[in-house]
Amino acid sequence: MRGDTPTSLHKPRSHHGCRGNSGNHSSSADRTLEMQLTEMVGKGPVRRFGPVCQTPPIAKRLERLIVEHLDAYVKIKSAYEDHLVSRKKTSSRSNVLPDDMILRAAVVHHFKERKAVELLRRMEARYWTQTAKPLEKDLKSHVCVPLPHVHTRACTDVIYFCPARFATKERSTSVVVSLLTYVMNAVYERYRDRRRKLCLIVNLAGWDYEQHFRLDCWLHLMDLWQGRSAPMKVSQVLMMNTTDDFHDRAWKTIKSICNSTFVQRVRFLPNEEALEDYLTPSHCVEQLPSDFSVGHVSMSGLARDFLAFRVTLERLRKMNESVGQSKFVHTTSSGDSHA
Repeated sequence: MRGDTPTSLHKPRSHHGCRGNSGNHSSSADRTLEMQLTEMVGKGPVRRFGPVCQTPPIAKRLERLIVEHLDAYVKIKSAYEDHLVSRKKTSSRSNVLPDDMILRAAVVHHFKERKAVELLRRMEARYWTQTAKPLEKDLKSHVCVPLPHVHTRACTDVIYFCPARFATKERSTSVVVSLLTYVMNAVYERYRDRRRKLCLIVNLAGWDYEQHFRLDCWLHLMDLWQGRSAPMKVSQVLMMNTTDDFHDRAWKTIKSICNSTFVQRVRFLPNEEALEDYLTPSHCVEQLPSDFSVGHVSMSGLARDFLAFRVTLERLRKMNESVGQSKFVHTTSSGDSHA
């Protein structure tokens, strides 16, 4: 429905600190990593795109599972590995989801084997193991970025997406999906709390059906947003600056491939000012990007800070993992020598 009012929307719960799959709150390791980040990229990007939430090693998280859930995880992983063998995808690690992502899929579906395995089969490992550096050019193109300090009445986290900045008939579908998947996952990693809800503000200014519409691209995006190919989903979509061409041609086709529950989460706003009815508090409309007449935040600054934050965070994580592995090897060797 076009121009719906948000009468059914509710104020989101506020969550502070870090909650991993096992429910851990922010640790001293998180605070140390945030301090390192602040020293390297400054307070601005960390305030915008933090906090940093790390999870314990996968072995420790599995130890904390109750017996029934651990048994279910083992079955889910085995079924997923059988699927990879049958599809001949085990030759490269880039085709295989890591154990922590297998656990995340299991948790999302409450350790129900059939649903968790179905999700894992739909998830492409290349999207869920990628890093920011290879996406640098696309992240700088202002196509997609998280919006810090912006919340809706229904959602705690908001991502901004401008499809017209992709000439999608000239770019491969995988590039668009890669970018959206990466940004969605980066937003999740801030708190690792499945209770938080995600909103997409989709700005269709400059979008043209003949130039930009590709059905295969939207099929992949709808699978991603509905949680069919992701261990998370989009709870609200606010469509801005749509044309009759999009609504009558593109949306008619897209809607037919979505479940009815998801379709009800999509709202077509008649103008930019209508965003104030959805945001909470309403004056946070000023925190919208300068793409909007009511927004005051530089889109270039958002993209620059997000990229700097993520590239540095991933480099620090890799360094810390290497240090941790070295300590483990040293401790093990010392233990063996005294056995």
